[in-house]
Amino acid sequence: MEADGEPTVFATPYVDIAIFRALINTKNTFGKSENGFWINGGKPHFSSTRNLLVAAKQKVGKVYVLDKQKFENFEGMQCRSKGPISSLETIEVTFDDLPKSIHILE
Repeated sequence: MEADGEPTVFATPYVDIAIFRALINTKNTFGKSENGFWINGGKPHFSSTRNLLVAAKQKVGKVYVLDKQKFENFEGMQCRSKGPISSLETIEVTFDDLPKSIHILE
């Protein structure tokens, strides 16, 4: 392990990205496991392999609502805070909360 700078909290102002990241990940999945997200025209877009979407049906994720005033350096999809952050609220999310237009990677 190497030091890579001051500890920083990263967040996103896009709720769909937070939900996607909470549920679509390679933990406990098998086979081809790719996913991605990007902003185009100010709107988030998503892609995932089918097996990650199937796995997401069995997951409950958590999205943490944070105080926007404690963040700076808004850069596209993310923002940063170098100070400690406490969650204002924790929201559980499921497959039904995912964005509806996820492109399936074959």
